[in-house]
Amino acid sequence: MGYHTRELVGLHEPQRIDCGYPCSPQGNIWTVRNAGGGGRGVMTLEQATYTSTNAVYAQVSVAVGPERIADTAYKMGIESLLQPVLSIALGTQTVTPLEMAGAYSTIANFGERYDSYLIERIEDADGKVICRHQSRPVRVLDEALTAAVVRTLEKVPRAGGTARLANIGRP
Repeated sequence: MGYHTRELVGLHEPQRIDCGYPCSPQGNIWTVRNAGGGGRGVMTLEQATYTSTNAVYAQVSVAVGPERIADTAYKMGIESLLQPVLSIALGTQTVTPLEMAGAYSTIANFGERYDSYLIERIEDADGKVICRHQSRPVRVLDEALTAAVVRTLEKVPRAGGTARLANIGRP
């Protein structure tokens, strides 16, 4: 499947995807349902993001490959072991909150990753800084691509999707 900005994925709910290995109680078939049920027709990946359309991301996982998704997650700062299974695109892997914050900060920094840290500086009793954490960014994602992701994520609470209650009037 090529990358398109207009029409990306046609879907009907539920999606039945052959994993090629036992991946569910039904054997090799992974049945994917959307939040709230029902199919939504053809949509862009942006629309699928703000409507939390699982069936689209399941198809992306098939097209891109779960190994590549895991590799990108590692580049963004995830350190926990990720299983390269199709459901990885739906967030089915266990990672720490610090890892998630680091990965999302890579997006917020338009593809530059900063190592996560817990202590920014240490001061003595007089307030003199005796140690300060130094961070150097590493470019891990394309800046233009990440800008599109940032724009999409900013729309999530405003676009009438699944995060309307998170709309607090700022990005």
